[in-house]
Amino acid sequence: MAGPITTTSTPTTPRSRSAMLRCIAITLLALVILVGLAVLITWLALRPNKLVYTVETGKVEQFSIHYNRLNTTLGFVVRAYNPNRKVSVYYDSIDVSVTYDDQPIAFETLQPFFQPHRNVTMLNVKPTGLAVPLQGSVSKDLRLEKSSGEMVFDVRIKARIRFKEPNTGVLITDKILLLRLFESDVMLIDLRVEYVIVVAVSVILLVDSVIVVAAVVETLVIAAATFETSDFVAAIDPDLRDAEETAVQVQTSTVLLYEPRRS
Repeated sequence: MAGPITTTSTPTTPRSRSAMLRCIAITLLALVILVGLAVLITWLALRPNKLVYTVETGKVEQFSIHYNRLNTTLGFVVRAYNPNRKVSVYYDSIDVSVTYDDQPIAFETLQPFFQPHRNVTMLNVKPTGLAVPLQGSVSKDLRLEKSSGEMVFDVRIKARIRFKEPNTGVLITDKILLLRLFESDVMLIDLRVEYVIVVAVSVILLVDSVIVVAAVVETLVIAAATFETSDFVAAIDPDLRDAEETAVQVQTSTVLLYEPRRS
């Protein structure tokens, strides 16, 4: 009668541990090389230029105050220029708000649109306020500015955009562009592009610590923008928290939006 079968486990030797560490090191090195190549190729393919925005005209189309409630319709024409030869822009949402003395008085939501490369698009912006309650001395100040013929508003455009490059498809960005508009030219002076690399890796062959790796690389472009006019610098990044410091840097100008009636 046969005796019981016994099994023994082979202890891990220093040589096998060294081979395992070598495999891990080679895998990490391969990933670093793939990520670096993806970033370099994407940057060379895109090389995005600065988007340019210009405020063409601004006017007050309708304005009345009754019992400290404002009814108004403002009009702005914004020229959006995409100078890139390859990169197109999707505007998924565009929200426009107008404030006076930090109080919102008019709003509008524009329709999404697609802007091809090397394209100029004129945006007709008409924020409207209906029976907006005015707080504090805002009602009095607005009446005084109306009678003087000069009215100064803060116009802020918040847009969610995506970039598209013909060869790689849609590159998604969740950054929001915030833009304060006056009569001066508004230009995108800083476009910081960061690359987020998503790599799906599968190990095909592992023989004698030689690793063959196949990777599918998807590149996402995240763009943060800063706008400038000849009169002020406005902060665009929604993550910016230091509002007081920003307010010191912003020097607003005066735009003639309302012509008083002449007797």
